[in-house]
Amino acid sequence: MKMISSELAFQVSVALISTLAMVCFFGFFEEEIQRIFSTFYHLLIRPITLINDFLGAFWRGVRRFYRDQFSENGQLDLQKVFFQFIGAVLYSAFFIAFSYAELHLLALSLAALDFDTGNFSAPMGAGTLTALAIIASFLFWGAILLDVIGVTNTGPWRDALDKRGGRYLLCVTLFFIGLSLFVVGSFGLLRHIGLADESFNPQGYSLENSGGISDSSPGFNISNPSVAQKQPPGTIDKFYFWIPITTGMCVPILIGIGGVLAGWGVITLIKFIMLAAGFLIISPLGLLYLTSILLLEIVQRLLDFVYAVIQLFAAMGNRFMGIFRRQPPGANPPPGPNDPDDNGPDHDAFSQQNNQASSADQKEELMASSIEGWDPINKKGD
Repeated sequence: MKMISSELAFQVSVALISTLAMVCFFGFFEEEIQRIFSTFYHLLIRPITLINDFLGAFWRGVRRFYRDQFSENGQLDLQKVFFQFIGAVLYSAFFIAFSYAELHLLALSLAALDFDTGNFSAPMGAGTLTALAIIASFLFWGAILLDVIGVTNTGPWRDALDKRGGRYLLCVTLFFIGLSLFVVGSFGLLRHIGLADESFNPQGYSLENSGGISDSSPGFNISNPSVAQKQPPGTIDKFYFWIPITTGMCVPILIGIGGVLAGWGVITLIKFIMLAAGFLIISPLGLLYLTSILLLEIVQRLLDFVYAVIQLFAAMGNRFMGIFRRQPPGANPPPGPNDPDDNGPDHDAFSQQNNQASSADQKEELMASSIEGWDPINKKGD
């Protein structure tokens, strides 16, 4: 037990002496240790700070760039940006419908004229493609009409045009809506020509000689006597002869002009896609920026803790050396009671008295010199 206690006492004494020596070392070389720590601090923090500042400036530029893409007159309207994205998707769908219908209708027309179309085969008939183009035209010009009159804001028409241009666009929109109605009505009228012909020329029914009617003669035919007889051939056909030709010319006009204006949606949608792709490409730099901020914060806190420990050890060393009246380097000796270099109240009073005495001596010398140089009786030159 005595051996264990002696070893423990020896270890405690060694630890105490080492601690005192360490605090005395920190107290004696306080300025040097602080200088070394400051150099190490800047050596460790400076690269992280430079990276953090560079990434911060980069992301501020990215934020300014993306904000300028959707802001007007320095103001960003997120609701307008959202409707603009909806309009880009909507008009892109119209553009695809117009292009799809125009491509296959043109290919079918060239094939009908015996042009070499290769192995092209339309996925649907000409009637279905024409119906698709007319429906897309209705919806497209209807969307522009709603934008122009202010109900929606999915397109750039109202903002890009002035008041006069808006009126012109409204007239053009109403014209193409009316043209679409004319094409639909013409096709409907042409469709009902066959029904009208059938109503004017009903089918007769033959009856057997034996059966429910006994007084019928052989070969007796029953028809609807209340329906008028069919008109002479060619009267109705001549009247509706120009309907397929007119509609065949109007449909390409609707598709062509609608497709050109709907191209805005494709361009805007490509813009949104490129901005999104660019943000995804540079997003790892955003993660690096967040990591650098967290790392800088952690390192600064750790270095602040180490600096506080160094100051604590230096203060303990100074207090310990003060017991033996050993002043640390850089400490000023205590001023004496009558030391003129003291900054205390005695020094202030002493300085004030010296100033007053010097000012009084200067006044006496000035008065004496002025009295000696002034003689009112004897003038100069006498």
